[in-house]
Amino acid sequence: HERWSWPVVISPSGAEVATGDAEGVLRLWDMTSGSLRHELPAGRGLIFSLAFSGHLIATAYLDGSLRCWDTSTGVVRSEFTSAAGSVYRIAFSPTGDMLAAGGQDGELRLWDPSTCRQLFQLQGHTGRIYTLAFHPSEPLLASGDTDGGVRLWDTTTGQHRRLLSGHDAAIYWVTFSPSGDLLATGDSAGAVHLWDSATGQHRQALIGHTGSVWPFV
Repeated sequence: HERWSWPVVISPSGAEVATGDAEGVLRLWDMTSGSLRHELPAGRGLIFSLAFSGHLIATAYLDGSLRCWDTSTGVVRSEFTSAAGSVYRIAFSPTGDMLAAGGQDGELRLWDPSTCRQLFQLQGHTGRIYTLAFHPSEPLLASGDTDGGVRLWDTTTGQHRRLLSGHDAAIYWVTFSPSGDLLATGDSAGAVHLWDSATGQHRQALIGHTGSVWPFV
């Protein structure tokens, strides 16, 4: 990469790593040998987010567009525009049949990556969305915005389930525990909160960071 390598994501199998850059170039690397498998051409400017699902990798760009690539062949499988502004974060559902995208306009969109059909448009956030995560086994999506809001959504109906209040700064990180029982959220002031994902009850506040809690991937 000639300019910054961001983001960096390892495939679920651990066989390859994907890297993006400010020019919109996507590279897929072999984790064992370190050799370059595919160099996929520049898209629509800077790549903000990457997500793996099986033999697919999705890329989110500065201009709000999304692309799904076949990691075996390097061929584009689907391409669509998800938002009026930049898309900052994407994630596949555990089954791979849904792709969530959030970004500059504060709206979440759920897509069928195989047909490029929008399934739901989720409204409620008042700030930009930099982070989202699917529950590992339930039809539940968590998302956070720059106004400190954390929201849970039903991915079967597209309905808003609940707002989790407790942060006083921008949310840059949300993730479920492997069992799905807990949701962890982190903000720009360094606070981490743990929540019961089923009830939304606040479990614990972890205070100690002096800067933003920001994901590497």
